[in-house]
This record gives sequence, structure tokens and C-alpha cells, in this order.
Amino acid sequence: VLATREQRLVQIQQELARLCAEFRIDIDSVQSRNQKLREDGLDRFAMVVPLEGNYDSLRKFLQAVEKTTDK
Repeated sequence: VLATREQRLVQIQQELARLCAEFRIDIDSVQSRNQKLREDGLDRFAMVVPLEGNYDSLRKFLQAVEKTTDK
């Protein structure tokens, strides 16, 4: 999917906000960082999402994240 870097970041942030709301995660606890990989011409975007819960709820969250990467 072609888009500007800013457009991609906005889409990621919107999806993160949706997932946080759905799974009752405090979005202010999420840490993110973006790094340009100059040699490869790529951007690396990393997020740290602190999670608590039982196995079933954590598994559902991870499945939801995996589904968003398919879009």
C-alpha cells in the first residue's frame, strides 16, 4: 500500500487507539518510537504495550493485532 510516511503513522495510531478502546488499555501507557533505516530505505516503528489479564484475553488481543497487520 502506497502512502506517505505521515499517512501510515496516522493509520497506525488510529488502529492502536481503536484496539486500546476495545480491550480497555490505557493508551497513555503505550510507548512508541520510529526509526529510519537509511541503508534499507525503510521505517521501523515499534510499540510497547503493557498488558495484564488472563490467557484468553491476552490471546484475543494478540489475534486482533495480527488481523490488523493483514489489512
